[in-house]
Amino acid sequence: MLYTPDGKQLKRVPHDAEFKRAVRLLGASRAKGVRRALNRLIDEMPPDKKIGARTFGTSQVASQLEPWPYPLAGLYDIALEIEGKDAIGRQVYDRAGLIFGLFVWECLMGRKERWVLYDHQAGSSGPNQEIMGTIYQELGLE
Repeated sequence: MLYTPDGKQLKRVPHDAEFKRAVRLLGASRAKGVRRALNRLIDEMPPDKKIGARTFGTSQVASQLEPWPYPLAGLYDIALEIEGKDAIGRQVYDRAGLIFGLFVWECLMGRKERWVLYDHQAGSSGPNQEIMGTIYQELGLE
């Protein structure tokens, strides 16, 4: 389950139309593979030594995975499809990052643990900052 810092449960993925489009382009099988891969990554994350809970940033995890292994690499494939063949590399990278972040958001909403999201980079600008600048912290089981 995913919550805001003030305790409100989040039940929808932001950029809903963008997310649904990405899921549709991936297809059911590849989308399921992305979801499984993200859940596995989260399951394997060690707790932060200072606070004793799993804490991570979407952009941090995305950059640590470079190059993204399949099935996550499929997110680049659909980002390229969305942006078009004339897109420059940064456009595709940013679109893939957004889609990755939306899948992370969805994943955490469906987990049994309570997670809280923080806008770690408040005031920063850039494409998809509200998703890629998010820090998630585990609060424990409900």
